[in-house]
Amino acid sequence: MKKEYAFLSIAIAFVAGIVVGVIAAVYYEDKAPLIPPAVKQPTSSAAPAALPADLQKQIDTLRSILRDDPKNLKVLIQLGNLYFDTGQFDQAIENYSKALEIDPKNADVRTDLGIMYRKKGCPPSHSLA
Repeated sequence: MKKEYAFLSIAIAFVAGIVVGVIAAVYYEDKAPLIPPAVKQPTSSAAPAALPADLQKQIDTLRSILRDDPKNLKVLIQLGNLYFDTGQFDQAIENYSKALEIDPKNADVRTDLGIMYRKKGCPPSHSLA
């Protein structure tokens, strides 16, 4: 009979541990910062100094296409995505905004633009509605 009590005690302790863990995770999740204070995100509009050559080449190619065809939606989005991926917030915001002027209902571009504003730490200067 003692063996049954041991298994029951172990099961109760296991369930209690899970419940306490979930409660603690939910309670402390709201208080945890999204970005640790020691980690500073780049906010400069200048290109990072250590940008890989292949990415820089892609950016240059897309920019040259836009010089000839500034309303090219696909290229605006691709360029915005490259700036997004390299942490160049201002350039990404600029390209996404131009893309939304052409296709204002593009949910993916709206989402990426919102993320860029959030990472930059400022609200959008205009309504996206």
